[in-house]
Amino acid sequence: MNVINRKWSENELAVELERILSLHPTGRDFQLDEVLEYHLQVPNRRRVPEIHKSAAKAGRTLLQPRSGMATVEEMIDTLSHLEESGADVLTWTADTYCRRNLFEKAAAAVEESRRLGRSVLNGFPSVVHGVAGCRRLFEALDAPCEGRGATGSPQAYNTFMLAGGVTSFNGASLFCALSVESHMAVGEVIGNFQYIDRLLGWFEERGATVSREAGGFPSGTITPPCASIVASIIECLLAAEQGVKNLCIAYPLNSSLTQDIAAVRIQQRLCADYLEQAGHGDVHLTQAAHQWLGPYSDSLDQTFARICVDTVTCAFARVTKILVKSPEEGRGAPTKESNASGIIATRKVLDLMQGQVFPETEALADEMHIIEQQCRAKMDRVLELGDGDIARGTVIAFERGVLDFPFSVNQHNAGKAMIARDVEGAVRFIDTGNLPFSDEIQEYDRARLAERKRREKKDDMELMIDDLRAVVR
Repeated sequence: MNVINRKWSENELAVELERILSLHPTGRDFQLDEVLEYHLQVPNRRRVPEIHKSAAKAGRTLLQPRSGMATVEEMIDTLSHLEESGADVLTWTADTYCRRNLFEKAAAAVEESRRLGRSVLNGFPSVVHGVAGCRRLFEALDAPCEGRGATGSPQAYNTFMLAGGVTSFNGASLFCALSVESHMAVGEVIGNFQYIDRLLGWFEERGATVSREAGGFPSGTITPPCASIVASIIECLLAAEQGVKNLCIAYPLNSSLTQDIAAVRIQQRLCADYLEQAGHGDVHLTQAAHQWLGPYSDSLDQTFARICVDTVTCAFARVTKILVKSPEEGRGAPTKESNASGIIATRKVLDLMQGQVFPETEALADEMHIIEQQCRAKMDRVLELGDGDIARGTVIAFERGVLDFPFSVNQHNAGKAMIARDVEGAVRFIDTGNLPFSDEIQEYDRARLAERKRREKKDDMELMIDDLRAVVR
């Protein structure tokens, strides 16, 4: 797909919206002007970008669990319980069928869920429930709501969630292309997300404040910080071009304290810097972090331990929001009670950490320096390849391996870059492939991995395999 970083016209937006609404009969009830009027009546306390701003100003950390059930009734029951348990933002996670535009299968699963009295879907099928069903859910709750899902084709389920009153959406076209889509080209996914961003920009221009999460790249295992940060910078630039004015940049933690804190700080700095350079200095940024996004043990105790460690990192990094996991992550879709346990544990750790400050150590400064060098080397090369066009440059960068994400499932990813942890648990490059790194940058990681190789008497490949196995232990 010949994608470019250009703001869509209103006609282009209208044509794509019409196509989306034709995919399922519930689309007949969607009227864009009416949805805008509905959004203009949503109070600020129920707008995700507004509570992000107020929390950041007050120095308070918001908590957001994930959740998604087949029926409106189950969603009301689950989300009400999470709200009562301390969730500040509620999540509507799309089901797999709607993520794949298989709406008839989703509708059949909703009927089966009603017959059995339990959800047989792994998320909420907003397209099936339509505008009326989504609004019934929204109006039964009190907290603001965010739509989430992981797919290269997010247009339909996000459109209906927006119609229901949802005021924020997770994004990350690169994450979806590289972690979820095995065959879809990066350019096609960027184009699909341009629709979402333009739709949100259209609402923003008319006074309905909405936001999008510009997420980094989590691979389901350890992830080099520069990969996540560069992905989030690209997402910010793409979204801002379409008129999005409120972005929540999110970092996926590796459970490596010093490196994660350094990465969060650099992510904040560079996203703001590159937006300013692109003429989007008026975009408001807030910072979030995801508790570990890889596999979990089926041990509740071990999962609780990782949740609490990552919360300590979030407290030191002073993020505005934490995307919270549950102790049942390793056992399948968590119950509402387990999700509530994750919220309660996370809040307690934050309370215990209140007022504590991470020391400004030499190790932290070194980590920030090397991460920033890695990120700038990548971003400057991407912009050069695209002659200043971040969308075009991103596509070319993937073709040439200048952007290369370890352990990606996408066949278009070069897959030459290899990583492992050093003796302190920080993620380092074993092989940088075609990444545009200087000798200094490469030597930094090699030196730190060498210490682990000496201690464990293993080669690079053995280290990487050990770390991949350790993910699920």
